[in-house]
Amino acid sequence: MSKATTGSCPAARKALNKVSSLIVGAKCQAKACMVTDLSECSRRYGSSAKTKILEGVVLESISMTNPTTNRTANYVRARYDLGGGHLKDVTLHIRSVEVVSERVRANPPVAVPLPVPPPVTAPAVAPALSPPTSVAAATPPPTPAGTLPPTPAPPTAPSVAQSPTIPVVTSHKVDWFIDDEAVLEQIGQPTPRRAWSIKSPIGDVLQAGSNADNRRTKMDVFLLAFPPESLVSICRNTNVVLENIGRPTTTVGELLKFFGVIILATRFEFESRASLWSDTSTSPFIPAPAFGKTGMKRRRFDDIWSCLPWGDQPSERPERMSSEQYRWLLVDDFVEQFNEHMAQAFVPSEHICVDESISRWYGEGGHWINMGLPCYVAIDRKPENGCEIQNAACGQSGIMLRLKLVKTAAEESTTTQVHDEHLLHGTNVLKFLVSPWSFSGRIVCADSYFASVGAAEELKRNG
Repeated sequence: MSKATTGSCPAARKALNKVSSLIVGAKCQAKACMVTDLSECSRRYGSSAKTKILEGVVLESISMTNPTTNRTANYVRARYDLGGGHLKDVTLHIRSVEVVSERVRANPPVAVPLPVPPPVTAPAVAPALSPPTSVAAATPPPTPAGTLPPTPAPPTAPSVAQSPTIPVVTSHKVDWFIDDEAVLEQIGQPTPRRAWSIKSPIGDVLQAGSNADNRRTKMDVFLLAFPPESLVSICRNTNVVLENIGRPTTTVGELLKFFGVIILATRFEFESRASLWSDTSTSPFIPAPAFGKTGMKRRRFDDIWSCLPWGDQPSERPERMSSEQYRWLLVDDFVEQFNEHMAQAFVPSEHICVDESISRWYGEGGHWINMGLPCYVAIDRKPENGCEIQNAACGQSGIMLRLKLVKTAAEESTTTQVHDEHLLHGTNVLKFLVSPWSFSGRIVCADSYFASVGAAEELKRNG
């Protein structure tokens, strides 16, 4: 019986190619549940905990031989990006790692230049005359002794001047030309600097440095940006739900304490929300959260958490209203009230930045079911999945100015204006986010999702 060779086994050849490509610095991929424990994957990636793929960089390729079986196993030590700036070094079996990019040549081959022939120079003496030919016209006239025959000039290609009417490139139905003088001209008018400010209900204008005497607390600043009518409506709607399940009603003061506990919870890493009320610390260097000291018990927090509507949603869905639109009623009122409040109370600086953000969602959702989040967004390049929010912020202070929830295409089409149907979707969103500050001469900064030639032209028309 002949012994099988490594080259005859496709799986063995694939494994050898995989080992040879795992050099230091190569990019690799692995499942998140192989890199870290499943509880952390569930906390970070939600429903994608078992399918999430992490990007990594190879640090070391290790080969280990088992002395008992005399078999060699290959391992890869790589540094993986968990998201949010967290990196983790893990050693995995080579079967659990997928190579993304192989070795890149450090010095690519340089093309050898072709030798340039030396210029032809006239000889010092007159060349010997060629033997006479039978054609008289081909015989050159005799040259006087001591002089050289005239050297014919090489033929030159006729110069073709590029017509200024021919564009260099055409993009988005716009022709682009080369003009070394036009690029130095300033586009638009000079933009004056503006200091951001916010106006209080009694008319006081606050800006950077105006609270040097600490007369206003953090609660006062929070209430300046929170729409006051929303606080009352949220309290009223929450009490309706609490009464239906037989729980005590709440007040505006308790609701503000509830918001404070939520903000405080963002400063801790935890697996279960109930652990925040524990009096026992999990580390000798970090004190116990002990959220009971805030004055709100865990069960009371859970009651308000499960009964908190941010908008007016009727108990039954009206006729001719889609399930998606009915579910969005739980938050639409707050988003609209926040936008109106910030448009009236806040004055941004000369720069407005437009971008997207994600509110993580662990529950059920999607446009294909009639429960949970109506539009669940999952993008590989985003660190979290959930509800996507398009927003505008002041470029100097970083304060959010305007929000827009990302909904399905069917729902978005119902809110598009007729005179804006010819614009790109990103341009329409951009116009909505900066509409309160139209014709104010501000500069808008946006990424490739919003930016286009049409968006720049539309913003210029709107000042």
